[in-house]
Amino acid sequence: MDLSCIFEWLTSQAWQLLNSNFTAALAGALAGVYGADSIARRTANRRDIVTEVRCANAAIMVSLGITNTFCGLKQQHVQIMAATFQTQKQALLLHAQERKAGRQNGTFHFDADFENLPEPVVPIDLLSNLVFEKLSIQRRPLALTMVLAQSVKALGSCIGARNALIQDFRARFPNDPDALARAYFGLPTVAGHLDRRYSDTLAGIIALTDDCIFFSHMLGLDIQQHAAHIAPAIKRAPPKVEATDFDKAKQAGLIPDQSNYLDWVNMPTADASWHE
Repeated sequence: MDLSCIFEWLTSQAWQLLNSNFTAALAGALAGVYGADSIARRTANRRDIVTEVRCANAAIMVSLGITNTFCGLKQQHVQIMAATFQTQKQALLLHAQERKAGRQNGTFHFDADFENLPEPVVPIDLLSNLVFEKLSIQRRPLALTMVLAQSVKALGSCIGARNALIQDFRARFPNDPDALARAYFGLPTVAGHLDRRYSDTLAGIIALTDDCIFFSHMLGLDIQQHAAHIAPAIKRAPPKVEATDFDKAKQAGLIPDQSNYLDWVNMPTADASWHE
């Protein structure tokens, strides 16, 4: 048999098949399936991005609320408490020097701040759920969420300890201003005993309030940056990313200086480095 004739016959049959209505219909069907799949993938991707940005916006608002709560605590209570404590302690030390020099014989009198502090209630569990369960976010924001939760819990413990000490001091020193002053300011007693529980607890409240403000503030900005990074992937009508404004809080000295948190400032985020 002439192989060249067979080859020519097969070629002609293949050519007819390629130019047949069946082949054209099959090609159209395959193209339609591919096109539909591509549209479905683009639609799903758009839906995922919109959902991610919406969850990010919710997390931004929650973190903003937490920051504002602790800024309010600092402005209304902690700053005043800390300033009064330092002023009174300096006055007590000066009084002790004058008394030792024989220029002062009276007892030092002061108004102890026995106002109970409210323990802030913030939606830290909601924020943790949003960050860990709803956002495809990595690195520093995850660490910030964990350390913020720890700081909120520690601050609550310190506030509770201070409130308990107030009740203890009221019961132990109802008519002994000298003993109260030594326990209140953490100074040695005549016998050499030192009780620094109140002063150390107050120092913890001051530091942890700043921690809660800084960590929640930084976390909100990190999440905002993450949302701003993914939103432009939707070319037409990208979802809006919530913005935060802390200018007034910064002007009031409520946002701690980032130089006290350089390890956190220099920690890489999922998208880029964060700076105020």
